[in-house]
Amino acid sequence: KWLKDVSWVNFLKLRASFGVINVDYLPKDGSTTVYDYWDQIYTTTGTQYKFNSSYDSEFGSTIIGRLATANSTHEKAYKYNVGVDAVLFNGLDVTAEGYYQRRKDIWVSSEGKYTDVLGVDAPFENAGIVDSYGVELGLNYTKRLGDVVFNLGGNFAWNKNEIKEQLEEPRLYKNLVQTGNRLGQVYGMVAEGFFKDKEDIANSLPQNFSTVVPGDIKYKDVNGDGIIDANDKTAIGYSTTAPEIYYSFHLGAEWKGIGVDVMFQGTGNYSAVLNTKSMFWPLINNTTLSTHYYENRWTPENQNAKYPRLSSQSNANNYQANTVWLADRSFLKLRNAEVYYRFPEEWMKKTKILGSAKLYVRGTDLFCSDHIDVTDPECYGVATPLNKSVVVGVTIGF
Repeated sequence: KWLKDVSWVNFLKLRASFGVINVDYLPKDGSTTVYDYWDQIYTTTGTQYKFNSSYDSEFGSTIIGRLATANSTHEKAYKYNVGVDAVLFNGLDVTAEGYYQRRKDIWVSSEGKYTDVLGVDAPFENAGIVDSYGVELGLNYTKRLGDVVFNLGGNFAWNKNEIKEQLEEPRLYKNLVQTGNRLGQVYGMVAEGFFKDKEDIANSLPQNFSTVVPGDIKYKDVNGDGIIDANDKTAIGYSTTAPEIYYSFHLGAEWKGIGVDVMFQGTGNYSAVLNTKSMFWPLINNTTLSTHYYENRWTPENQNAKYPRLSSQSNANNYQANTVWLADRSFLKLRNAEVYYRFPEEWMKKTKILGSAKLYVRGTDLFCSDHIDVTDPECYGVATPLNKSVVVGVTIGF
């Protein structure tokens, strides 16, 4: 009753839900097959020992590959959702919602709980926990002003997840701990620039990946132990598998049959690791050298280069996962655009055959604003590039 006097609210609905989803399958990860989650035995040849009093060697034997999983159960997802649907000002449709999900009893390896003294692979256990949460917003507005009808709207989604438990082995330094970070998180070295000269190398901490020369990447001592090595790796950037932010917006207008529709789409908080040979890692295994790398490489005259010096072989120091090769994969694209003319109904009636007809020019992926200049952020690796397309056509209805 309290909404009866609120003229600008035409419709309002509040909703909430809770549910539990039981996952009744065992995952398959790479070479890990379903039966690997229980006892696995296999026969091998080589230096093994018979189970007899002579302890003969050089005899193939059957050994346990992995310990059994005891008290296994199904993975579960607990889902919570609240939202609101509304129509405001006689034409503005609004949808907003937030969600929280906890996945638990996820199959994970228990290697982190045991030492190598165990002698065989540790069992899988239903111990993994991942939290996911986010918000989504949708807006759409349609209005007629005389002979003009226009429509505009958009969608926004922010989603995040966090690993709460995965039976991770104890780490020597906090920066190496992965529990508490997102799924698909990138881990690598933090680059501080490139070594300028031999004096710069002599005055810097030792880097244990390979011998460095001027133009090689200089790394940060993240854990503060005075040595640059793999123990300085840490979480860098965002996930490479899915962005935290999705958004899109569209605009359409029509006047006496002449109309235009455009739709933009974008992402945010999204990372890419630029490790494609030839393009970003040149001359490795006889690969080629890209013009992009050549023009942006370090030289004594180009101290503010984007990439390290050019080397003719794989460079263990420079080709570590690090922030030099980490790129912002966020983008904004003009995904679809269309200009059209809709023939008047009176003309269609005169044909006595056609019910409707529309002449249009339609384009797809016509524009992209991003931070990866030389390739599309949606297919930056070894993949078929996305194509721009422009189509002229007619749709006819009977």
